[in-house]
Amino acid sequence: MAEDYLDDPAVVSRVTLDADFADETISGRLDNFRSKEAEISGSVDMLDGKIHHDGPGRGWLGADLAGSLAVNGESTEIVGELYGVFFGDNADVIKGDLGGILDGNEDMPVYGIFGAERR
Repeated sequence: MAEDYLDDPAVVSRVTLDADFADETISGRLDNFRSKEAEISGSVDMLDGKIHHDGPGRGWLGADLAGSLAVNGESTEIVGELYGVFFGDNADVIKGDLGGILDGNEDMPVYGIFGAERR
């Protein structure tokens, strides 16, 4: 089930995260969307992102999502939330999920997963 999404995702994008552990904030963006079934342009920003510490090298984050995308030339607005967990001695790895809706319509949900390593 979940493995099918990893092996053949419907949409992929670049996720850029900037974590400021001193201020306990996170910001970032999802962009460079690619899909086999649709042409997607635009970006989704992370807003009001917060980092919560659970001890050395451990913690989690949460942020609101908002952005404008064009899907096959049709404009759409997306709003949602992103949550993740840090791993490793220096919080070098993060994984998490996101969810949202398109154009304020609860019948048009968006779900995703992400992962990253510190550069």
